[in-house]
Amino acid sequence: MNTFELLIAAADGKAVVTEKKAGEIIGGVSIKRLRNLRSEGKELIPTMQIGGRRFVCITDLANFVDRQRSVANTAPSVVASHGKLNPANPSRRPVGRPKLSSKK
Repeated sequence: MNTFELLIAAADGKAVVTEKKAGEIIGGVSIKRLRNLRSEGKELIPTMQIGGRRFVCITDLANFVDRQRSVANTAPSVVASHGKLNPANPSRRPVGRPKLSSKK
């Protein structure tokens, strides 16, 4: 089963879903967060307005999920040790909470 088929099943066979439902499908992103991103010009998923409501096409939602999956697969995994230099960028400050200096 591909992403599109899974999303059609999650959307009860509908071609478009409300923006709120789209946020729930992609992992619980709130409607407020989606609206804030859109107002900042950083829209995650293209929407269309019908009447006074915003809807997301299932194909756009499937493309978004596939893009996120490909980005996650190509990004290097960085596991930083507590208190050590960040291996992704050694010039940045150490990762983690600073240790207390021992005063005697």
